[in-house]
Amino acid sequence: MALLNDFETLGIGSEASIAQIKKAYRTKAKEFHPDINRLDNAAEKFISISEAYQRIVDFKEGRYHQQPIPVNYEELLKAKANEQAKMRYREWKQKLDEEERNRSIHEIFWNKRATLILLLITIIFLSDQIVPGRFRSEKIIKATLIDEDKLYYHLETTNHKIEIESNVEINGLELNNWIIIGETPLLHSLKNLTTLQNKSFTPENIVGNFTPALIINIILLLLNIYFPFKTYHQKLWIKTLLIICTLYYLVSFLQA
Repeated sequence: MALLNDFETLGIGSEASIAQIKKAYRTKAKEFHPDINRLDNAAEKFISISEAYQRIVDFKEGRYHQQPIPVNYEELLKAKANEQAKMRYREWKQKLDEEERNRSIHEIFWNKRATLILLLITIIFLSDQIVPGRFRSEKIIKATLIDEDKLYYHLETTNHKIEIESNVEINGLELNNWIIIGETPLLHSLKNLTTLQNKSFTPENIVGNFTPALIINIILLLLNIYFPFKTYHQKLWIKTLLIICTLYYLVSFLQA
């Protein structure tokens, strides 16, 4: 009875030849192989097909009745089928790992062209902080001493919001006074200010405080382009760090 079920599992008749049995097995095994079939019971079905194939072939070649204990024979077949399934899984896993290792870092999140564009933008932002800027006079439209103990000032001009912490009281930061603002040449980011008494100060909320993030970005981008990472996880980590560093700088830039 078990053999009749095995023939039905392979979809062939009991009169089938060894060649027909092998052909039917290859067709069924390919259909339900876990590498191809994503159904939940595909692996179980694949094992059943392998067991049926082994029983039928043993029967056709006269080995089926040589086993003294049928129960042990069934267990042996199941073990052989499981081993074959494990071997196929190992082959699939090895192939997948090899594909992941050979996968280019430029296929993760964005391509090489986007990396080059991001590198150019980062260099422009960094150059804007390094190259000498310009100066212009602006009128204070709001002046607040937030903390008298730390002498923490909050100022607003027509174009900037400025925060200054000083060890000594600063004269010239009163409402309607004029101050000289130092800006970067391209993005007009705040760099420093000078009072009419010729006292220069570096505000707390300037983009220049986050320049190291730009330098780290450039290093990460160059690694993206030139360094041959060996594993997929390394490539994924370097791209993730680049995203974090870029977002950190952009948020800091917008808040400054």
